[in-house]
This record gives sequence, C-alpha cells and structure tokens, in this order.
Amino acid sequence: MSPENRAPSATRALPPETSIRLRRRYAIEQLIAQIQSEAERTSFPIDEPVYQAANLKPTQPILYAGNLASQLCFFGRDLGIDEVHARQPLYGAAGRLVRQGVYRAVYHQKSSQNEELLAVCDHVLLTNTVPYKPPGNKAYLAGVKNRFRPFIERLLVIHWQGNQIITLGTEACKWFIPYGAKREVTGFFQRDDRYTASLQVTLKAVDNLRQPHEKQVTLLPLPHPSPLNEKYYAKFPEMLQQRLGKIFP
Repeated sequence: MSPENRAPSATRALPPETSIRLRRRYAIEQLIAQIQSEAERTSFPIDEPVYQAANLKPTQPILYAGNLASQLCFFGRDLGIDEVHARQPLYGAAGRLVRQGVYRAVYHQKSSQNEELLAVCDHVLLTNTVPYKPPGNKAYLAGVKNRFRPFIERLLVIHWQGNQIITLGTEACKWFIPYGAKREVTGFFQRDDRYTASLQVTLKAVDNLRQPHEKQVTLLPLPHPSPLNEKYYAKFPEMLQQRLGKIFP
C-alpha cells in the first residue's frame, strides 16, 4: 500500500467509509508536513511580513482549498496577500472572479456573497505552482517551482481524484511543460485557440516508497483574471463560463 494511503492502525476498526476518509486526511496532512519540512530545510524567498501580519508561520504551506474528490482543479501561479490571510488559494480579486464563475455554473445564478462563494469549494480543487507567497508580486523562479514540484505532483496525481485542470495564466500553464512531448505544451499555448481548446498530458509522481504513479489530465487554459490584465479581464467571466458549461452542464 502506498504510504499516502496509510493511517494509524486505530482506523481499522472503523466503518470502511470512515476509515478511508481518515486515511486520506492523514495522507494529505502528511504531505503538507513534508512540504513545510522542505521549506525549512533551506531558505527561499517568502513574503514574511505578509505572513506575520496574518499570524501565520512563513513556512506553513497553503497547499489547496476545495474538494479532493472533485473532477475540476483550478491551477494558479502562487499566493497573494488575500490568500495568505484567508489561508486559501484563489481568494483575492482574481480568485473571487473564479469562485463567482463556478457558483454561476453550478447553481445557475450569480452571487457576490462570501459565504455563498465558499460553497464552490465543494465542487472544485484550488491550488498553485508553489504553496507560498513570493515577495512583491513577482513569480517564483524555476528553481523554487521545481523544488516544490514533487509535492504538487503528488497532490494532483495521488490525492486529487479528478482529471480536468483549468490553468490560470502563462506561468500556470508553463508548469505543465515537462508532462507533454517536446514543445507540445509551449506550442499549444501559442495557438490562437488556446483558451477554447484543450490538451491532454500525463502527470507523473513518486510516493514516499519511491513508487511511480501516473495520471492523464486535460488542460483547459484561461488567461489570469487579474485586474491588471487589460486584454482579458473584462472577457474572463464569459470565457470561464464557456469552459465550465462543458463540465457543469
């Protein structure tokens, strides 16, 4: 059995569904602890004042929010100030557009109420290329992304049960370059129809016992919904609905 599915022996006496749920919770908590251990092993850029203001240890990862059993994942670049304070990815201005879009697609009505928007976490997984906030608004360099890549791979391949990923922005899409054929992902992202077409890639991960795992996923790129993205910001809500309409009919 993969160590990601192990849990204390006390769960063996519980009903099967409860036991499985506890094992999965234990496994994801173990992954989060391993990420924090890696972050503490060698320093890297973290926006420490933001974490201090949020009363959160800077090396504490904010790995994901949402439902690991969902079929759809939103994949962003990294955390912002609002995300650190909320302890959830995609919680700021851009994340709010995403959550409003999911709410509209699932419940067939609009909402701007925070409590209602939290309900979308029952239907999707939210995560990033790196589970930390970089200083300022600059993306993490490739070295940092690759340092935490094995943990994100395990999240997506071993823990998450879905297979459709909406990437948000260039950096999020580029993260998947290693999982396609040579220049496949790069070439796809240069296409004019990249925001309506899809691309299948095979993710790979290695568990604690060094056992390999694979999963085929479908990438559904969208532009990053930042207010600074003048070209696509106003168009993003309808672009998102076009994607979600095929997932939540």
